[in-house]
Amino acid sequence: MNTVMVTLRLDPDESDFSSVKDRLALRDAEVDSDFGLVEISPRRHLYTMLVDPRAAARVRSHEGVMRVSSNPEVAAVGRASRKTSKGRRGG
Repeated sequence: MNTVMVTLRLDPDESDFSSVKDRLALRDAEVDSDFGLVEISPRRHLYTMLVDPRAAARVRSHEGVMRVSSNPEVAAVGRASRKTSKGRRGG
């Protein structure tokens, strides 16, 4: 599924995945349930979840939604190093 990141400011007591889906009227098919709801800033009460882009556009102006941003693929950069038989990195 193609997804974008939706960042929300939530009361910690209301920060469970199911409640957030209900609050934003998101269907199971519109969210990445494997990713779930991840706390990204405990001090600021910020959480993020991965959502279908069309659904994200629909909830963008909902109270508590702080930002919708891309979810770029993360991959290793450069050449992977090998380990020697002694467990140290080497060539």
